[in-house]
Amino acid sequence: MEQIKAGKMMKGKIFLSLALPILENAGLEENTIIVFTSDHGDMNGSHGLILKNVLFEECQRVPFIFAGKGISRNQKSGKNKVLGLL
Repeated sequence: MEQIKAGKMMKGKIFLSLALPILENAGLEENTIIVFTSDHGDMNGSHGLILKNVLFEECQRVPFIFAGKGISRNQKSGKNKVLGLL
């Protein structure tokens, strides 16, 4: 199951490796904020499950990552902070 998780993370890295040079070449990297999120998580083998059709915490957590000028790196927020953005 760790291979599944690693493969999904690699997809995100590939996307960014393609998108960031395009922004730089267009001169937009200084005026762009990148937001990475998802509908909801997969189980990735937790509790012996793979899909996202249950209410376990692993399935409900989502990535919500911001990157861009003026956004601090490596900052973590509480798991309920996202609700304030809705």
